[in-house]
Amino acid sequence: MTSKARFVRADRFQTRWDFIDLEALLPSDHRARVVWEFVETLDLSAFYDAIKAREGEPGRPPPDPAVLLALWLYATIEGVGSARQLARLAQGDVAYRWIAGGVPLNYHGLADFRVAHMELLDRLLSESVTALIAEGLVSLTEIAVDGTKVRANASRESFKTGSKLERTGAAGDERLAALKAEIESDPEASARRKRSAQKRAARDVKERAAPEKLLVDTHYATSQDIAALAEHAAGTVKVFAPTPTERNDVKPATLAKRAKQRAREPESVKEWRSRMETPAGREVYGLRKLIERINANLKNHGFGFLYVRGLIKVKAVALWHALANNLMAAHRLRSKAA
Repeated sequence: MTSKARFVRADRFQTRWDFIDLEALLPSDHRARVVWEFVETLDLSAFYDAIKAREGEPGRPPPDPAVLLALWLYATIEGVGSARQLARLAQGDVAYRWIAGGVPLNYHGLADFRVAHMELLDRLLSESVTALIAEGLVSLTEIAVDGTKVRANASRESFKTGSKLERTGAAGDERLAALKAEIESDPEASARRKRSAQKRAARDVKERAAPEKLLVDTHYATSQDIAALAEHAAGTVKVFAPTPTERNDVKPATLAKRAKQRAREPESVKEWRSRMETPAGREVYGLRKLIERINANLKNHGFGFLYVRGLIKVKAVALWHALANNLMAAHRLRSKAA
């Protein structure tokens, strides 16, 4: 007679202690470590200054801002945009658990942190670019601009309800009334304000490291924009954008009119047209296609649809994606240089 089989049964009521070595579980070249190394190089004093819990005073201490920052950066890189999902991953995924390092988390705190520090994220983004420039890994001599459409979680009734339309109309009426009163009392006020804005823009361009070449898509920059940029940047920025396609099978009068209009264009616009007719100009513009991959990559990692509402929250999410992109780009460039 065959004896009864022996096997180990599941016992879910037995209390156990799990010993986990997170450091040993995560490979040395894992990009969660890359994220943490990046966060350790940042000046996070502003985050710590905002903490209300202090030594010797009552109150529960919050999670380390460095941990929250690293978690959201890594989550953004991985295409995770939900605070609830991030909280679950921090409990069950090795990489997220390694970053958390045992810090207690909840999705409310993660969601609040994601959108509560927009100004600091903006500063960190600027510092990340500055660091790459200082290391000689990137240059601002060429800047490529590529637009993309991103869907958002906006209510269909956001601008249709009567109360909102009334408030919007009232605000517009107040602004128009103020401008009208200003013109009647001081006709030159509007012109002075415009000149002041132009001077500020010119000063900002001069103070920043203005690019030598600006690559933009078709119809993104009009001839008026090109002329204005040349005026503010003192002609130091060359625009590379395809010239609009124009028909030549038109009446001679139309061609003559077009020639007269071209003759009256600013020199910067004439230079742009001449530049884009050369093979060298078209070759430079061809580099703009490289930036299209960035937008595609961002959309594949959660930036194709924004679930947050409000311009402040949307800008915060955009800053997270930009900072995460710069982080990984810096890692690739440093690895390549090494």
